[in-house]
Amino acid sequence: MLKVILKVLSVSVVLSSITYANNPWDPRLYAGVSLGGTSLKSQNTFNVQNMGNIQASKKASGNSVHGDLIGGYEISNKIMFAGIEVHAGLSNLATESLLDIAGVQHPFTIESTSGCGVALHVGKFVDQEHRVYLKAGLDVKNFNAHLKGNNRFANHTKSFRNIGFVPGIGVEKKLSDTVIFRTEYKVSLYSSETFSSQHVTHKMKPTTHHLSAGFHFKI
Repeated sequence: MLKVILKVLSVSVVLSSITYANNPWDPRLYAGVSLGGTSLKSQNTFNVQNMGNIQASKKASGNSVHGDLIGGYEISNKIMFAGIEVHAGLSNLATESLLDIAGVQHPFTIESTSGCGVALHVGKFVDQEHRVYLKAGLDVKNFNAHLKGNNRFANHTKSFRNIGFVPGIGVEKKLSDTVIFRTEYKVSLYSSETFSSQHVTHKMKPTTHHLSAGFHFKI
């Protein structure tokens, strides 16, 4: 997917340079901050071996405030722009639910507090002050999953790092020659993870949705 994005980005740059030769590319470095909301949805399947391979499943969800530091490099002319961006963020994202195993309710939680990522973006100026863009990249996020046990199986706890593919869309407004205001939506599609403890096998597939707003500044 990233190879396709890179090809599209390079072709767009070449075509724009040919078509708009009178509008030279303007490179810039930028840094900024964003704040918004994040929701986590996860499909979970459990297999308890010492209880006759009992299987149980649970959809878990939760919401949180999320903050990011961002930095990037971009080239633009009067028609379009393209670039690469990195980010690192913190949240207190957590889900709390009860998992029914053989008629007994077991507390089950998922937490995610930090993550980082990189993305390519390409967009177009709507007018002199507004522009829209599409982006795609990869996010790395830390997760903690915990299932409370009983006298039949021990507590099941796992901390892991997952990589997800992240498409997104955004709108920006130019406030000055150095300051741009941004609103953005993106979804992080993480891969399935399967891990085992003493008596429990757990398969988890998380997805996060992000809606944020912030500012970035030309360096």
